[in-house]
Formats: sequence, structure tokens, C-alpha cells
Amino acid sequence: MRTDDLIEAFRTNALFIDCVEMTLTQRGADEPLIFKGKGFIRQDERGRTIFRLYTTSDDVDQATYYFDVAHTEPGALLGEEKYFDLRATDKLNGTWIADRLSINPTWPVAGPPIIGGELDELETERVWQPTRCTLKMLLFEDLKFPTNRGRALINQPISSTFNALGYKFDVYQAPDRATLTVESDTPIPHDLPTRIHETLMFVTAKAANIRVLIKEENLSQYLTFRAPPATTRPLQAFPPLDVNDYCFPDAGPKLFEKYLAFLRKSAFSGYWHHVTYFVQNASEASIASLDSWAVSTSVGVEGLASLIDAIGVDAHRRRVTELRKWVNEKLEREERFSPLRDRLSGLFGMMNDTRVKDRLGPLIATGHISGDYLKAWQKLRNRQAHPKQEDLADATVNDMDRRFTLLRQTTTLMYQIVFYIIGYEGPFSDYGEQRYPVTQYPLPPPIPKDAWDKSALLNWSPFRRNFTRRER
Repeated sequence: MRTDDLIEAFRTNALFIDCVEMTLTQRGADEPLIFKGKGFIRQDERGRTIFRLYTTSDDVDQATYYFDVAHTEPGALLGEEKYFDLRATDKLNGTWIADRLSINPTWPVAGPPIIGGELDELETERVWQPTRCTLKMLLFEDLKFPTNRGRALINQPISSTFNALGYKFDVYQAPDRATLTVESDTPIPHDLPTRIHETLMFVTAKAANIRVLIKEENLSQYLTFRAPPATTRPLQAFPPLDVNDYCFPDAGPKLFEKYLAFLRKSAFSGYWHHVTYFVQNASEASIASLDSWAVSTSVGVEGLASLIDAIGVDAHRRRVTELRKWVNEKLEREERFSPLRDRLSGLFGMMNDTRVKDRLGPLIATGHISGDYLKAWQKLRNRQAHPKQEDLADATVNDMDRRFTLLRQTTTLMYQIVFYIIGYEGPFSDYGEQRYPVTQYPLPPPIPKDAWDKSALLNWSPFRRNFTRRER
């Protein structure tokens, strides 16, 4: 079957692979359990990829399986020996691979076991003759990717092309699908699909579930099918650039390249970069409730701030150490305060930690973050982390509007911090203002209070007042 036919079958939940040979091998065991036989791989009505293996021997009895594999300790993470790797051969001698599976075997009254399970990823390798090294990522959803071709007509597909980091990117978008193609004269780095996925999530504020991954190089085509997301509810988070903004076609590819370049040059361990983790946490929380969204966004700002080096940290910690020494000397002469010694020790430990305000404060003067939005973050965080009785009682429409305004301002602050970290300069959507105007980053430096002439403000046009910020 042609690759395009396989992908279309997978998109419509009609994929079916008849396997003449299937092998399940236990992972992480000195003497692994092995199941062999015939079976099939197919999709169910929900789009999940499942398999069924009809074993041809009863080498593994039920007692051995349950003792070596199925038995688990309550509250403990499953070890590698609880998982299996699948290798299957179809009727056309194609090989299909799936790793780290949880299996569900059943033993009939007579005969060998029948084994089923779900596949998170299914991969196959085919002979191919690519002219260039190519990476294709297919999504079965409306991505709203930042293009350089302007907005498409309603329900009409749009395609665009741009270059970034020496790669050629081609984006095709339709109402129910999107394809991102990367072309290169050199082999595609193994981590590039993950870094592109991170960048897609950041730029679009979506989960950007990549359902099919195609990699073509070295006379081979590697085709990977991925399981559908656990939920199909759309995220409510705001992207850094509103797709309807007039500047989006030009700024979108630039922001995409800046974020991808930052990920590629950053040395970090883990699947996602910390910046992606904090921002995506906030985006995914928007699917639940306003409270969870607000908490995750507040935590995201705090996490991003921890990636910025504060000015004068060493001097501050020396002062705290001197103060601790002075207080301890006083406490030694006052026995009545001895019960408070442990609490004071913890307080001094907290004072050694650099506050978010200390890390972000210097960025206000340079126009890299908004001072008003930093105050909004403080209000939102304190309300969510330390709620008061009057906060819980005030659940009016006006209160919800104020809370949502704080959330929008904190979201904009979060993106401003990311812009500073990755070195982006250009337009962005300011969700802290009404109608979400397009604003240039970095922001204009705030005007000092003593230099502010209110009488001159009255003579300014609304346009000038809108693009001038006052330090509060």
C-alpha cells in the first residue's frame, strides 16, 4: 500500500494491517518472556491503534506471566520488565515496530494465550529514493500556524514557505489538517522533530498533536503513526500572536525561528526545555477551569523568572548572612525567644532565595516586561495561592471580569519573559489591553514620574496616548 493511502486510512480510523508473524519480547529481563504467533494491527472507532496476537505455543503459562509481569507493588512505578516490544511482519513483508507496550493476555480454557493491547506509536521503514532529506509532520486538526501568506479565506486551505536555521519549511493548512514539511541537504538531526513540536506548541498555544511523522533520508522512509490525544477539547490559551493580527504573517515565522534557534542551541536534559514546560503547563490548564488556568500561569511566570539571573544576588546573600549572625548573637542572650529560633532560621533561608520581583524588576526599565503586568501577576498569584474568605465570597460577574483581566495580563507577562529569554524583537498581541492591540517588543522605556507632564497628556492624540506607557 502506498504511503498516502496508509496515511488516509489512519486519518479516517480505517488502518488495518494483517500480520503473518508477530513477536512480543519482554523488556529489561535476563530471560525475557516471548510470545509469537499471527495477528493484526488496526484502529478502533476512537482512532486508537490496537493489536491482537494469537500465539501458536503455550511456552509461557498463566502462572509464570502473573508472577513475573502482572504482579505489581501498590504505589510503585512499573519497571521496564513490565513492558514488551512488538515486531510484526505484514503480508507484503513490511516490518512494523512498537516499543514499551503494556499487554493484556487472556488464557482460554484450552490452547495458547491471546494477547491484546494499545500502541502509542507504530513505526515502519520502507525503501525510498528521496532527492533531499525530508521531514514531514502531519496533524489532523486546525493548527492556525503563523504563515507569511496572510489569512486564508474561511474553510479554504493555505500554504506558505519560509526559511529558518538553514532549513526550508513548507506549511499546508486546511480546516481539518495541517502538514509541516522540512527540507535539508544534510541528514535531519534526531531531536529536530521534538524541537519543532515544542516550537509549534509555543507559537500556536495548542497541543499540536503530531499524528504522523515521515522521515526520508539514506534511501529509506521512516513512517510513524501516533495515538490520538486523550481529550479532544481545544485549549483556551492565548497565543503570543493573535492569528487575526495584521502583522502575524510576517512576525509569525520570525518568532518561530527565534524559539526554534533557542531550543537548538540550549544544552538541557529532558524531553522538553524548561521554557516549553512552563508555558505549555499554563496552556493545557486552560482546558479545565479559570482557577487552574490562573494557578498554572502564575507558576509559569515564577518558573520562567527562575531562568533569569538576578542582579546583586551575591551582595544580597552576604547581607542576609550578616543579619543572621547578628540576630543569632542577640538570641543567645534572650532565652525567652529560643522557641522562635527554628522559625527564624527558616525565615533567613527564605530570604536567601531570590524573589521574582528581584529577577524581573530590572527588566522593567529596559522595556522587556511591563511593570503593570508584574503587579497583576502578584495580585493573581496571591489570590490563588493564599485565598481569603472575602475572595471566595465575591463571585460576582464584575469579580470574574477582574480575575480574567489579571489572567490576561499575566499571560502577556509570561510571553514577554519568553521573548527576553529567546531574544525576540517584534510585534506581539497585548492581551492586557482591551481589543488585544498589537504592540512592539521591547516596550518603550517607562517615563519617570517626575518627568510626567499631565497637561501635555491632554494635548496628545489617542493614538499617542495608547502607545505611551507611564511608570506606576
